[in-house]
Amino acid sequence: MCKNKNTFLMMYHGGLMPERGIETLIEVLSLDSRLYLFLLGNGNEDYVAELIAFAKKKRVAERLLIHDAVPHSELWKYTGAADAGMITVKASWKSYYYMLPNKFFENIQSETPVICSNFPVVKALVNQYQVGILCNPDDPNDIIQCIYKFWFNQEFYGNCKKHLLLAKEELCWEKERIILKEAYERIL
Repeated sequence: MCKNKNTFLMMYHGGLMPERGIETLIEVLSLDSRLYLFLLGNGNEDYVAELIAFAKKKRVAERLLIHDAVPHSELWKYTGAADAGMITVKASWKSYYYMLPNKFFENIQSETPVICSNFPVVKALVNQYQVGILCNPDDPNDIIQCIYKFWFNQEFYGNCKKHLLLAKEELCWEKERIILKEAYERIL
């Protein structure tokens, strides 16, 4: 179940920079006054000021929370407090289209369902483990429909939370380390 029936907390964590979908998430804030967006990360001061100005222009600045990056050992406390981890990067570059960012796994480890860009690599894992929803990262209306599915379909959200427990056990460094070690042994 989402943490609060009256509000929904989206979280983006990572580098605060253009083409990461942050502006679109601010647009999403303007679609429902019960939404909050927490940005956790470092960025160029001018760009962060632009984000704040854009939020003021959209009249959502009071629901936009920005915090500097935290040590990795503390990250789970923040990601775990969100209702959804937002991985809505735009397909500005081929590397973005084929992304599989750390934030995906960090949300899994904190048992936070994800809303991800409908791109091939993350799509495969979201579908395989059923830990979130895929969206068009360029469409605020599509993103809010995904939020509403989490927020108002508690059975679906609860199933994502259950599936996160399996994903958390399988998609972790302890298992990946063995695969990497075996690969190195074959090569060497």
